[in-house]
Amino acid sequence: MRPAILACSVVHCSAVGSASPARSSAAISLAIRAKFLDDLVRRFIAAHPDAIVLHLGCGLDRRITRVDPPARIRWFDLDYPDVIDIRRGFYPARDGYTMIGSSVTEAAWLEAVPHDGRAII
Repeated sequence: MRPAILACSVVHCSAVGSASPARSSAAISLAIRAKFLDDLVRRFIAAHPDAIVLHLGCGLDRRITRVDPPARIRWFDLDYPDVIDIRRGFYPARDGYTMIGSSVTEAAWLEAVPHDGRAII
């Protein structure tokens, strides 16, 4: 399954069988939150050509594809190794993009992140 299809499937499955206002409200809230964070990252990247993006606990989130940063931006998606293994099946390699399989509480992953630019987490 491609990421867009997976995302649609997840939303569809959670919405089917329930016209609950609470579920509709939660879906709308998630979409608004995603748009807000995507726009925040885009503004940061525009203001800082040496930007480093740290997406901690990324799960299967598609922010990298929605924001579509230029190759000069160094973007790091971090999540548990098993989650990153799944992610690699959906998201192709691209310039400036690194997936790190680690718990955020393990400090060793920080060694993969450069320290020479402004970062947004």
